[in-house]
Amino acid sequence: MCVDAVTQVQCHVGYEATEMDRRDMARLHAGTGVVLPEEYTVLPPAP
Repeated sequence: MCVDAVTQVQCHVGYEATEMDRRDMARLHAGTGVVLPEEYTVLPPAP
């Protein structure tokens, strides 16, 4: 079963995002225009 873009975003908050999560959310935003939470719009600090 597929879920809408907003639900996808909600399922990706509350934990430290991986690089794959960031790519997935960027693609979701590009394809749907869904608003992303700050943790997906700000680059993580360099190691």
